[in-house]
Amino acid sequence: MNARRAILVGILVLVAVGIATLVLLERFPQYDPRRVQPESMKPLDRVGAWVGALCVIAIFSFIYRENPFYRTFEHILLGVSIGFGTALIIRQVLYEQWWEPMRLGIEAIVYGRSSPEHIWDACLIFSGFFGLLWYFQYSKKYLWLSRITIGVTAGAAAGLGIKRVILQDVPQITSTFKNIMIHPGLAPHLNEAARWAASAKSFLFLIIVCCVLYYFFFSFRRDTPLAKAPADMGRFFLMISFGAFFGNTFMTRVVILIDRVQFLLHDWLRVIHTW
Repeated sequence: MNARRAILVGILVLVAVGIATLVLLERFPQYDPRRVQPESMKPLDRVGAWVGALCVIAIFSFIYRENPFYRTFEHILLGVSIGFGTALIIRQVLYEQWWEPMRLGIEAIVYGRSSPEHIWDACLIFSGFFGLLWYFQYSKKYLWLSRITIGVTAGAAAGLGIKRVILQDVPQITSTFKNIMIHPGLAPHLNEAARWAASAKSFLFLIIVCCVLYYFFFSFRRDTPLAKAPADMGRFFLMISFGAFFGNTFMTRVVILIDRVQFLLHDWLRVIHTW
């Protein structure tokens, strides 16, 4: 029995254990409005746990191989995500940030209670017309109208990207300029041993930064060992950094897996208890 078949058998055994647990232990209590039931014992919660467990098992079935069971739930998940995202945008962006301020601003102007803030809010109606230009992509005759909003949007995105570089990347660059020797005037609260340790840390940091930057210099040949050694060290430091990023990503996925296994064992099968 290969590994994939063993995993599939394990999933089927898990489903069988869940069904047997619910049937034998009678985990579907009859609904009685006169009796207060815990949140985890309500029938609707049990139905939700079953639906969630079915979705989790369908996604985990991809471990065996890609199958119609997995693809069906993958499409359902994508559809639900797109629908939820659309409803979220309509509610939190179009309604709360565009429609309501625009409506209140227009009402204030009509009833003579206008202020500069209300005037700006009323001008949001032009952003609505501007956004409607996107839909002219479906018209061959008026396609040029959609290019106006595409150009403005692309320019705004480029401007925000430059702002992100200035606000995030430039401080990272300036933070690489460190004092190699930490004298008492810079750190009066540190003793001599702590200042020497901080100086060694700054010197090591400087070596790592220079080696990594040197690795990306391809303007000259590196034939001699002296010219090749810093580039090799920079590559080594990069591999350490990428390994740390990969380890962080792997631990995040493990946490998500533990959460789903806990959901199956606690909320669905009820074989463990958490506090």
